[in-house]
Amino acid sequence: MKNFPTINIEELFPTDIINQRLILENFLGCYGNMSIEAVCKLCLIAKYIKPKKIFEIGTFNGLTTSQIALNTDALIYTLDLPMEEVSEAKLLKADLDLSLSRQETGICFKGNPKVTQLWGNSTKFDFSPYYSEIDLVFIDGGHDFETKKSDTENALKMIDKGVIVWDNYLDDTNPETTTYLNTLDLPIYHLRNTFLAIYIKK
Repeated sequence: MKNFPTINIEELFPTDIINQRLILENFLGCYGNMSIEAVCKLCLIAKYIKPKKIFEIGTFNGLTTSQIALNTDALIYTLDLPMEEVSEAKLLKADLDLSLSRQETGICFKGNPKVTQLWGNSTKFDFSPYYSEIDLVFIDGGHDFETKKSDTENALKMIDKGVIVWDNYLDDTNPETTTYLNTLDLPIYHLRNTFLAIYIKK
């Protein structure tokens, strides 16, 4: 099965998207965080589409969340697995190791009134209150095939018109993300120099 095409961000959006000014603070991450280029491109997208509500699956330390919050006026909901449920969840070893080694969940945005921390296993979480309510979904939770499938199916229900962005596409350390996304019959694109894949629902 072929991979989705790789493009520059300005091929998908008007070219002035790359001329926007971004605010970044305390953006030097740790193992498990995205590259700075990926964070910037996600922030450029968020700033350009001016979402009212954003849903993130996979909080980790909240670095990505905090940068998005600096660059949009959106309300941000971010979901992560509580530590007490980590051992019970069916995680890939890499995801398990990352969950057990993480700093305090959401520490980078702690106290930010724009951000609401939600807790739960995304494969069991009730997303129905957010159906048709979200403008941008960012998926960076469990990287196994079934979790990515569940998260994507819920993301598609959360947006009527909007954007879904996935991390770890074409990432050899998380191959099941690529395997799953390549099964989808959707106009998805890979953003050059990142592991981000994007779908715009119009």
